[in-house]
Amino acid sequence: MIVALLLPRLALAIPSDVVAATPGTPLAAVWLDFSTTTPRDAGGGSAAPAFLHMLSEASPAIASKTGWALESLTSLAILSEHPVALVVTDAAAVALPDGGARLANLQLAVIIKTNGDNGPIAAQIQSLLSAHTDPTHSTITESPLRGSTFYTLSDSRLPDWATLTWGPIGGFYIVALGPPAFDASHRAISDPDSGMHRDDWILAAHRRLSGDDALIECTIDLEKIRHRLGKMMAGKPDAVLDSLGLTDVDRVLWTVRMHDRAVITTAVLRRNNEDVLVPISTAAGPADDLRSTVPPSASSYAVIHQPAGKLLSRLSGAYLAAKSPGTRDDIRRLFAELATQANVDFRKDVLDRLADRIIIHTYPQHPLHVPLLCTILIETDGSTNEMRAAVDRLLYAAHARLEASRRDHHTIGNLFSPTIDRDERGTWHIRAGIAGPGIAFAKNWLVISYSPRAVERNLDYLLSPPPTTQDAPE
Repeated sequence: MIVALLLPRLALAIPSDVVAATPGTPLAAVWLDFSTTTPRDAGGGSAAPAFLHMLSEASPAIASKTGWALESLTSLAILSEHPVALVVTDAAAVALPDGGARLANLQLAVIIKTNGDNGPIAAQIQSLLSAHTDPTHSTITESPLRGSTFYTLSDSRLPDWATLTWGPIGGFYIVALGPPAFDASHRAISDPDSGMHRDDWILAAHRRLSGDDALIECTIDLEKIRHRLGKMMAGKPDAVLDSLGLTDVDRVLWTVRMHDRAVITTAVLRRNNEDVLVPISTAAGPADDLRSTVPPSASSYAVIHQPAGKLLSRLSGAYLAAKSPGTRDDIRRLFAELATQANVDFRKDVLDRLADRIIIHTYPQHPLHVPLLCTILIETDGSTNEMRAAVDRLLYAAHARLEASRRDHHTIGNLFSPTIDRDERGTWHIRAGIAGPGIAFAKNWLVISYSPRAVERNLDYLLSPPPTTQDAPE
């Protein structure tokens, strides 16, 4: 959903041949098409890599921290020119003595519809190989297959399943981790009867959600994930799903679509052998008074009508359930110490004061058009001053803890040392590295955005919205 918020001009339909090229019965699959978004020369895909390149040239320290981000953004910019399917065909893990888990197998594939325009993708793969492979341990082999040439990268330091295979077939380009994922993808493209579009449940859920008009479509086979990973990970998948309220859900498929500026997300859940339709985000209704919360220049928005406190509890519970017992205990202990120091009961003083509406929007647009950077407004129950006081006390305690750690470890002045600070207007800045989000309150809203300046601009709008309706049609 957030991806759609930042890329509002997606294709009107995911090409059916991309779905047909997806291997049947995977653990999870996502189909999306960014090929009709803002062109890169308008700033949609090239500004962020250029900025990171400039920073890395200016400072070796920054270069070591941002190199991965630069390469990732460059790769995403190339992928954004094509319809894409991302598929996880299998996974396995082994339990560790401390209660954690280690990945033991992962089979995934990226299937890109290039229509034969393979040059930019092949060049980016070559660039990544040049930067990150060691000739003393890595081997690249060529294999002819049905008139095409495919390449396989293996590394003697890695397990046998961790091989990378890539190459074109027909109008597609496959990049796969693990031979089975490559074989399944190649088979789905070569044999129309083996693709995911033959899955009866997928077809029924797709039709129910009018998937032909979706911008993004995703499916996850939760029952298969439980079966493949549950025992290996000491029941951790079940614990995560239970925290999310998905204990009795076997499969899920959801779609994201646009209606003017509104991002509409709807899911079908296979629960207790019945299909349940669940709205996740909707267009604004008359009671939402969009004019007072979302500026006209926001290119897109989503409204989520759910108890925000309960939703945040579920998400934090799922996060903790995914951790090893030791790490989970450490996080809980640290948070309890901060809450005691700040005299805050987080559930009573914060979560229980949140209301039932969340609005996510794209104002202000990040100057570099970096994906996933947006603004989140969480409505409070009206006791905003009390909630602000509790959050202030908690973040002041965290600030003091971080500053003491920085002094003890002599990292004061280190650009990448995390900090938590509050400005004169009451906006908190949580920085890790060269950037970080801002948090503040205005009227009955908790405001979170990608920087303190973005928060300030939202505060200005919330406190002084335009007197007349100027929004684009919703």
